[in-house]
Amino acid sequence: MLLWELEYGGHLDALERAAARGMPVKALDNRPKTDPRNVLYLAVFRDCSRRRAENTSAIPISEIVAWLDLHQIDSIDEREEIFDVVNAMDEAFMTHFAAKLKRQQGH
Repeated sequence: MLLWELEYGGHLDALERAAARGMPVKALDNRPKTDPRNVLYLAVFRDCSRRRAENTSAIPISEIVAWLDLHQIDSIDEREEIFDVVNAMDEAFMTHFAAKLKRQQGH
């Protein structure tokens, strides 16, 4: 879900307009289904991602903990699950960003 969002999310309006005009839009066909848990993970990732020092640094653990505290998520199991998933999303983001940067630099 995150990788689709990173690749196409900024163009969603244009993609939907093209589809509305009857054009085949492969990106929309391949769009992941929205699961309520994924929406939560994406919200945590987006909110905490804004707090990273730069795109090449990981989201600080303290930001995820602060988000969980702010939203009163107290269950240890749920906190661990969210932390693990957001960490995996962050790793995918950093890999995606590094590859995009490398392509832009022509390497």
